[in-house]
Amino acid sequence: MKRAIIIIILTICMAAVVSASVLYVDKNISDGFWAGSYTSLAEALNVSQSDDEIWVAAGTYTPGANRSDSFILKPGVKLYGGFLGGETNVNDRDVYANASILSGDIGAIANNSDNCYHVVSYNGTLTSTTVVDGFTIRDGNADNGSGGGGMLLENGVAPLIRNCKFVQNNTSGGGGAIYLKNGPFIEYCLFDANTASQGGAIYSPEDRNQTGDPTIKKS
Repeated sequence: MKRAIIIIILTICMAAVVSASVLYVDKNISDGFWAGSYTSLAEALNVSQSDDEIWVAAGTYTPGANRSDSFILKPGVKLYGGFLGGETNVNDRDVYANASILSGDIGAIANNSDNCYHVVSYNGTLTSTTVVDGFTIRDGNADNGSGGGGMLLENGVAPLIRNCKFVQNNTSGGGGAIYLKNGPFIEYCLFDANTASQGGAIYSPEDRNQTGDPTIKKS
């Protein structure tokens, strides 16, 4: 009987290890909120697993030091911005008061010629279990003609994009803010001052390998 009890306990412990978790990201770690949090969103994304949530406190986060760097989404991982830091419930955040900014401005400030091509991207199959919620996505510059300065979604990427602002993203191709070849869910998002040769806000080519039409909800 004792052996059976030990086996049950070990099984429960192993289940707890593989369960989903919340990863915290806080640029200003010295504020004392969320002790032990990541200061880099890219690093948190790298270690995250499906069903994890990543909570991002107010601040400006860049994907890396090279123009080709991007925040690459992960299947089943939910990104939530708009936190002051220290919250224990996602419903306690204020996305208007606490701007979590994902920026492609990695070089000379206010000179977009050296900015990241795509601030956020993914190539492959994703569903709405992948979430991007509560971010300002700005200053991407896909001047290489690839499209999607703010967000590039290719070949079956259909995440849920909600409560986001796309600001001053640019491309010499299509979709200053978002270039897509699929059917993501876009809800309650604002597009401001994005520029492109086609589709300053959103562009979807007619010859795309389509997995569904995008759904856009404004209110």
